[in-house]
Parts: sequence; structure tokens; C-alpha cells
Amino acid sequence: MIYLYEEASKGKINLNEKLTYTSNFYSGGSGILQTKPVGTSYTIEQLIQYSIHDSDNITYRMLMNHYGRKSILNYWQNLGTKNIYTLDTIWGVTSAKDASIYMKEMYRFSKENNTYGKRLLQYFKGAEWKLITNKDGTFNTANKGGWSGTAIHDVAIVFEKNPYLLIIMSNTGESDYQYLFQTTSKLVGQMHEEYWKYKVQKCTSINLY
Repeated sequence: MIYLYEEASKGKINLNEKLTYTSNFYSGGSGILQTKPVGTSYTIEQLIQYSIHDSDNITYRMLMNHYGRKSILNYWQNLGTKNIYTLDTIWGVTSAKDASIYMKEMYRFSKENNTYGKRLLQYFKGAEWKLITNKDGTFNTANKGGWSGTAIHDVAIVFEKNPYLLIIMSNTGESDYQYLFQTTSKLVGQMHEEYWKYKVQKCTSINLY
């Protein structure tokens, strides 16, 4: 979705173009298009929204088919990712390092592009499925989570006075995963707050906190 929005900002992708949902794109799991009639058409913009907000697998397949695995692979590899599409499938493989590259790029784009970048960031802020919070347990965050089998992951930019990036990857399945994410979010948030207090105290030229 980050790739598509950056291409749209350059005039290379028309977000108003429509794609039609056909039965060959059907996929179970998360998403709302599986409940919609086959043959319905959606704009690229709508499909991107569904993919982010609902983690919709069908919209992901439609967009991947339309824009191509290779172009997306090249884009992210040029930014330093190592694991994306290392398996022969459209479904990506990630690591904490790669996930940090994705979200840092989105943050950079949101700061440098007032139209496309900020709109994309708002979609991630409004994602329905979130596990990472700030230290107070509220979702002042831009998240992209996912799950498959026992793997449950979430990646988030946490918007404090000094925003930070938190990535939590687990393979515990559904046993206590909420406690894991909530507790880790709280502890990291508290550590981040104390770090900036200490930094301001020791570095007299810093007063960001």
C-alpha cells in the first residue's frame, strides 16, 4: 500500500481506476470482500482502504495481480528489505528489520507529502485490528498487524511527543497474546518516556520532550 501511494503521488497510478472482484481472487481469512457479490468493481483507493483497515486478503490479491509482484519486490529491496517474497508466493515474509523499513518509509512519506503521505498515514491510524498501544493502553498509533497459524505480529508507530517505532512478533498463537502485546507496549512506552527525560537532562541543547 505504501508503494502504491508513492507511485500515485508521482502520477504513475490512478487511484480512481476500478478493478473487478472475480471468483479467482477469493481468499478466506480476514477481510470483508468475501461477503460481497462477485462482479463488483472497486477503485484502487477503496481496495487500499480495505487492505489496511480490514487486512482484507482478497483486495491484497487483486492489487498484487494488477501491479505485479516484481515491481513491489524491487521497490522494497532497493530500500533495504531482505525477506519480502523470499518464498514463491504472493504472501510476504517479514522480519523485525524489514518491518522497521516499511514503517519508517511510511513515516518519511507522511512528513514529506501533505496529500498522499498524510492520507495514507490516516488509513494506518484507523486500522481496525491493533494490538500495540502507547504506555497508557490507548491507540494513538499507526498499525499494521497480521496473523497466520501460531504467528501473530503487529508493527506500529506510536505518536508520543517523540514518536517511536515498536515491532512485536510472536509465535504463541492465541494463548495470552493480548497480555504479551499489552504488557510489552506499556513497558516499552515507559522506557521511551524515561529515556527522553534522561536525554533532556543530560543534553542541554535538547528540549523536545
